[in-house]
Amino acid sequence: DRRSALREAEVGRRGAGAEPGRSDPLLSPGADRPRGGPGRSSGAVARAARCVSAFGAFTDSVVDRYTDLIIYSGLIIFYLRTHHYVFFALVLVALYGSLLISYIRARAELVIEKCDVGIMERPERIILIACGSLFNFMPLALWLLAILTQITAIQRIYYTYQQAVTKHQ
Repeated sequence: DRRSALREAEVGRRGAGAEPGRSDPLLSPGADRPRGGPGRSSGAVARAARCVSAFGAFTDSVVDRYTDLIIYSGLIIFYLRTHHYVFFALVLVALYGSLLISYIRARAELVIEKCDVGIMERPERIILIACGSLFNFMPLALWLLAILTQITAIQRIYYTYQQAVTKHQ
């Protein structure tokens, strides 16, 4: 039944010990349990409810890009206001890499079936930014993001090339 699937997905999103009707994961018992990482809950709810659609996947991707832009914009504003121009530049390089990773995947999947390779997909990027912020190692996190997002973009380009060439042989 569709309703029970939605309820199960909602409980999974909030935590196994969550009280019904409580939507704030910070106030729900069990909120400290892992629930699949950033960017995973909306897709999980859709799959559990058997409401997966191409438009839903598209919308999820667009929301992810907006979220990325908001996070990176906050970092850009902070580093500009505090006159840390090297970190400002690193955020820009990481932002370009993050957007390119998404763009390359979208374009590649017009040529090949799937292009989800690379060492710095979105969950890893969000976790790195969060940990850098929470544990006060943002400079290192920015250097890693700036370098690893570019490496991931190159990995995807190379993978797409390999798969496309193999496909047409």
